[in-house]
Amino acid sequence: MINLSNYLQKFSAILKDGQESNEKIITIINSVCASSLSREAVTLKDNVVFIKAPPHIKSEIFMRKAHILKQFQTETLLEGIQTIR
Repeated sequence: MINLSNYLQKFSAILKDGQESNEKIITIINSVCASSLSREAVTLKDNVVFIKAPPHIKSEIFMRKAHILKQFQTETLLEGIQTIR
């Protein structure tokens, strides 16, 4: 029988990777756009970054989208990101 704690450790490792990648996404966007996004504003799903923010922040992010995507490619956890929506 599989030990329950060992089984749950697999999921905690996956969740940590997701949290780390979200933190790196927020850090990169905040540094490039000089904005302050929160954790709740960014979601990563199927190599697409979804941003829930006011329109003026989103437009600033989309104006600098190419630069942000280049920054994502330099990070090891974020190199598969294809676009921002």
